[in-house]
Amino acid sequence: MIEFLEGISNNYIEILNNIILLFGLGFLYAASNVSPKSKKIVPSILSGIIIGLFILMIMINPWSIQEGLIFDVRSVILSVSAYFFGLIPALVSMILPIIYRMIIGGSGVYSGVFTILISVGIGLSWHHIRKVLQLKSIVIEFYLFGLLVHLLVWSGFVMISYPNNFILMRETFVPFIVVFPVVSMLLLLVIKNQKDRIEITKTLQEQELLLKSIIDSPNSMEIFALDLNLKYLAYNRFHQKSMNNYYGIAINVGDDYLDKILNSKMRERISDMLFHALQGQTLVKTIEIETSQNKFYEERYTPILKQNQVIGVTVISYEVTERKNYENSILYLSYYDHLTGLGNRRLYQEKLAQLEINKDFPLSIVMADINGLKLMNDAFSHDAGDELLVKASQVMTKHFNTYGEVYRIGGDEFVILLPNSSDQFTNQLINELNSDLSQTAVKGVSISVSFGYSTAYHLDEVKQVARKAEENMYAHKIASISSNRNLLIKTLQKTLYEKNPREEAHCKRVSVVSKALGLAIGLDSEQLGLLEVISFLHDIGKIAIDEEVLNKKDQLSTQEWEKVKKHPEIGYRILSTVPEYFEVASDILSHHERYDGNGYPRGLKGEQIPLRARILSIADAYDAMVNKRPYNEQKTHEAAMIEIKENRGTQFDPSLVDVFIKHFGSEPFFQKKNETYKK
Repeated sequence: MIEFLEGISNNYIEILNNIILLFGLGFLYAASNVSPKSKKIVPSILSGIIIGLFILMIMINPWSIQEGLIFDVRSVILSVSAYFFGLIPALVSMILPIIYRMIIGGSGVYSGVFTILISVGIGLSWHHIRKVLQLKSIVIEFYLFGLLVHLLVWSGFVMISYPNNFILMRETFVPFIVVFPVVSMLLLLVIKNQKDRIEITKTLQEQELLLKSIIDSPNSMEIFALDLNLKYLAYNRFHQKSMNNYYGIAINVGDDYLDKILNSKMRERISDMLFHALQGQTLVKTIEIETSQNKFYEERYTPILKQNQVIGVTVISYEVTERKNYENSILYLSYYDHLTGLGNRRLYQEKLAQLEINKDFPLSIVMADINGLKLMNDAFSHDAGDELLVKASQVMTKHFNTYGEVYRIGGDEFVILLPNSSDQFTNQLINELNSDLSQTAVKGVSISVSFGYSTAYHLDEVKQVARKAEENMYAHKIASISSNRNLLIKTLQKTLYEKNPREEAHCKRVSVVSKALGLAIGLDSEQLGLLEVISFLHDIGKIAIDEEVLNKKDQLSTQEWEKVKKHPEIGYRILSTVPEYFEVASDILSHHERYDGNGYPRGLKGEQIPLRARILSIADAYDAMVNKRPYNEQKTHEAAMIEIKENRGTQFDPSLVDVFIKHFGSEPFFQKKNETYKK
């Protein structure tokens, strides 16, 4: 027994040797780059074999109390490796130790195998146990791990024969319950640090790869970093390619960046930006490249900081020409009229304020309003109205731009600012302009503009003068509006006759027939006069129809016919703008309505149709039948009368048809009434 106890005391040296060997292996592993856990089977098996060989090496150098009773630190390495390396390496690693322990045999064989099994079991199950414990300190957790493993291993010594088992438990209490838990904790920390280091290294490598991929991925963005001496630290592929394309030079890390910039103005600008960035400022600027006009880049200079100290600068540069052009177009549209290219109301107001500051007196303000724009739109479409605005603006610009600026401030309103221009001089310019405008035509119609102006000689008069100029313009417009519109309608009528020469003769004949029918039903001279006006203007809406359609010799297509059917509405819109024609505008609109309600454009029926329009309908139809048309066969007087009679009550007013046939049915109308209209 004394020898037994002496053996235990002497073998503490062997315990220390085991621990030293264990930590030697642990630090050797820590120096490697091997990850503790692999998802692949073959590497996991190889890890288990290597761990098993480590354990076998430790078991070959145990401390032995007596034959068959050997002790070592296998419980430490088995439990720790099971915890970190996982199931497959743990199962593989315990095969060799179990075989070796059974070969050695002795009274402690069952206790030895139990030590291997319980160590692996605790190591594998600790991930579940720690979730229950939820300890915040990793050191305490690892210590409890080692303590639990070795409490169970130590309790397994009861399997040894009595009384050696209890003596052994008492003598091994310090190594297994005091020393080995601490050793386990330290080894766990070593391997955890290795695991964390590998994971951090892997993450850094992945992030570095990702960052490099992100930096190199833009095909239109230059990214590079410079140190305090403006030498390259790093750059992306696009910057490298750009430097080669623009300057024909290769760049390398360590090269002086500014030495690569050949253009002196560009080098000076970039040097200034880099200087401010190295002072800690972040700069973002959109610049026009010195070596390429109308090419814009956005450049971002950001200082690189380390512990709040600037150690370099990062530069990001990319082309924004398309964006800049778009921004410029938006800015242009905010100050200029897209149709005429003139400044708009916003630019006018800013310019007026600037002239007030500069005190460019006398300052004349001229207001201008285009006459007949709506009539032009109605008669010829909005394209013609736009042409009117453009031509008028061009003539005004030609006359005024030497002395001031022209602005379009509304649909048909313009304003001209004339600094250093007296009242008399402004009046002279307007008179010269009016003469030029009268000789400029759109669709055969001379341009007419109403002007009003006033002159400020002192700063406090400017706002009052602007209002006065507008008032004068409206006064002039009101005074001349009737004559202007009358003139425009006569011009439109003349233009229509020039487009379609048959139209004038047709209108004259319709006038004769409609007046004769009106006289037959007892209309007074005023109504007969209106019938004459209606007859001459009833087709004025055809001014908006293409000349090719009006003079087409073949039958009209459905689409062309639909265009022709619009002429009553167009004529109504044209005439309704002039007070003198209000009364007849409705007749013009209705002259293609049918008595049965199947006409156009409104589908009026019976006496809903104005009387003068019903009279005009018969006269218009009669003349169309008895005269040659490109796509209609000419009829005799008798045939025309028969067709009018057949359409009595459907197309035509039955009472008017009866009067027409009674008075004019016996012989050709124009031979009876007026030979000069015979065609």
